[in-house]
Amino acid sequence: KTLPELFKEQVARTPGAVALTHGSKRLTYVELDNVVECLAARLVDKGVTTGTPVALLLDRGVEMIASILAVMRAGGYYVPILPDSPEEHIRHMLRDSKASILIVDKENEPSFPLSVRVHSIDAVDSPEMVHLPSAQRCTSSDIAYVMYTSGSTGKPKGALIRHRSIVRLVKNSNYVQVVPGDRVLQLSNYAFDGSVFDIFGALLNGAELVLIDKDDLLDINRLVARIRDHKISLFFCTTSLFNLIVDLDLDSLKTVRALLVGGERASVAHFNRAFEILGPGRLINVYGPTETTVFATHYALQELESGVDSVPIGRPLANTVAVIVDQNRHVQPIGARGEIWIGGDAVAAGYLNRPELTAERFVSESVSNVDGPFYRTGDVGRWLPQGVIEYLGRNDDQVKIRGFRIEPQEVVTAMHECAPLQNCAVVAHENERDEKYLAAYYVADHSINAKDWRERLLKLLPSYALPSFFIRLDELPLNQNGKIDKTALLATARAAVQKPHNPPIVSSTPIEESIAAACCKVFEIESIDFNDNFFEVGGNSILIMRLNHHLKKLGYDIPVATIFQYPSVASLSTYLADPNCVSQGKGVTQKHLRRAKDTLHTVTNRFARQKKNES
Repeated sequence: KTLPELFKEQVARTPGAVALTHGSKRLTYVELDNVVECLAARLVDKGVTTGTPVALLLDRGVEMIASILAVMRAGGYYVPILPDSPEEHIRHMLRDSKASILIVDKENEPSFPLSVRVHSIDAVDSPEMVHLPSAQRCTSSDIAYVMYTSGSTGKPKGALIRHRSIVRLVKNSNYVQVVPGDRVLQLSNYAFDGSVFDIFGALLNGAELVLIDKDDLLDINRLVARIRDHKISLFFCTTSLFNLIVDLDLDSLKTVRALLVGGERASVAHFNRAFEILGPGRLINVYGPTETTVFATHYALQELESGVDSVPIGRPLANTVAVIVDQNRHVQPIGARGEIWIGGDAVAAGYLNRPELTAERFVSESVSNVDGPFYRTGDVGRWLPQGVIEYLGRNDDQVKIRGFRIEPQEVVTAMHECAPLQNCAVVAHENERDEKYLAAYYVADHSINAKDWRERLLKLLPSYALPSFFIRLDELPLNQNGKIDKTALLATARAAVQKPHNPPIVSSTPIEESIAAACCKVFEIESIDFNDNFFEVGGNSILIMRLNHHLKKLGYDIPVATIFQYPSVASLSTYLADPNCVSQGKGVTQKHLRRAKDTLHTVTNRFARQKKNES
């Protein structure tokens, strides 16, 4: 069956149950279905039919969920685009997908001209209902969405995912059951495939899907508060975020019935600590590239892992196959290393407009008496005697950082576009907490500071793909095989992180000293110049969340967005020294103003209706 068909069946079973919660907004299944029906009818009027691509440029919210469902109900497939994507990325995805319609909300209307028709989602607020014909508009073999991932050529590539691939992920599976009464937290951005499990896992099984704002996701204290307040019973999060929750507020997971973790290699220490709270079977390590529809394998922790270096990625999901083959495509025996190939209903239909790459990565031949196609993951693993797979790394340079898949060559290509470089390399390193980060090394006639690199690259790359460090060298070190010596580069990166900083010109204040000490602890550096930008000394979203948590312990209770706004010891201490700052409870943010405006609008409408009734 198709996703719209299964959602309709769920609406019929639980029409009055809460389907979706976002802040003060709560929609039942039948209410959400009415909104979807109305928007789908409008899309059909605009020419959307079976196989039509429709691009989405939306923030988290009811409108985002309604648009995803409406596009598929109209027969098309959705193309999610991050609102903060660089202009060139947006243009590339619209050109490559050949989307004829772009759905936006008021906050994300493009400021640059586009060749597609732009449809404002606010139109669904219209009260009149227009119903679609009941005839089936697509089949389970049709495309449900195109998800773009980092590409080694410098341009993102779109993986084509069918309806049936998602259905095997969330219905009658063998790794987790979502049931009515569950509250599923939606953490992953809709332009990343983790969101597919959240959205359809909840809405096709009668559960309540809970959306949170981006501000809540960036603030670990607010995030764990939402988990408690909404009594979240099930959710998926990246390994980096999971490790952060375990480190800073493990008790927040006590009420969670099932927690799925993936996107990077799991930490044995963090899994063991979480196991003490969650117990057997509730903590699940999941694995799967975008091309195999979110999750391909699973491993539920049943007892503490002792004397091992890694948590297995487990066994295949239902209707999914995993094999491990050598360079000659021969199936490997237990214990032997090889490339992980995924087959079955999980496999994507290929890459959009990339027949050569599709032929390279998707293999149609049969393997181990199982018919293809198989997806060649590029991941290296081995079968363990207990019948589960152990992940061992990559056979190429692709990396996963904070759950984001990044091709270093895409960053190298962008750097060459930004400046005349003689040579360049982008390498992933790990800090003492086993957290990965990118470092860029370049050979050029003159040095370019980190701020300029970031400003230039943000026009070409998403923020998560930016290196933490930019290091100019006279030449790139090579090993005996003539390849870049990553060990030598790592030593260079560590020396750059620990380089001595100039002391402040004036005597420091207690606030500056406490912030500087917290930064050194979180960023794992010996000292920090008070004017250094946090993101230019190794900071990233996860580390900023850690820093914010440390500052709260010191008594500075501020939104994490404030640190992004004042990203240096000097600027942040000046802000905190202001008696009217948010930490003193007197500040008003733009979010507060928007909420106040929405509330005032609601009250005004109620008052107008009351006066009308009285008259």
